[in-house]
Amino acid sequence: AKAGVADWTRRFKDNDAALSSLLVMRSRKMTEEDWVELCASLHGNTALKELKASGHALSPTAAAAFGAMLAKNSGLKTLAVGDETFGDAGLSALSQGLGENAALQELELDLKGAGAEGAKALAGALSTNTGLRKLTLARNKLGDAGVVALCEGLASSGRQGLGG
Repeated sequence: AKAGVADWTRRFKDNDAALSSLLVMRSRKMTEEDWVELCASLHGNTALKELKASGHALSPTAAAAFGAMLAKNSGLKTLAVGDETFGDAGLSALSQGLGENAALQELELDLKGAGAEGAKALAGALSTNTGLRKLTLARNKLGDAGVVALCEGLASSGRQGLGG
């Protein structure tokens, strides 16, 4: 039987160690409610290490659910979410939780339609986040202001980069 969101969320709530990686294919239809439910089930989960859901359009509500999940989750190591419509609003919502997360090590945000404002929000999260080691922002239009903000966010964290 095809696993659905209800199956995933039950397994996440049970902290099922056999479910350590989830790739949500672009072809899978996901509603805003599906994303919110999935994120809520991950708040206390420590078994899932990798969640890849790039290529999916996320509403502001769904992006905020990912941010809230990051604020509570202590097991996830790799996250890739959103599509080219994610934009500054999505990045800002995600960044709110990222600043409180110490477990996430890799964040893939390639081709998310982000600009300087999203980069500034991300910079704020980087100033307090201590776990992130790899950040992919290729194919976004951050501009000089966005890149400067990211550098300042990293500098204010006391780190010279994400590599260690």
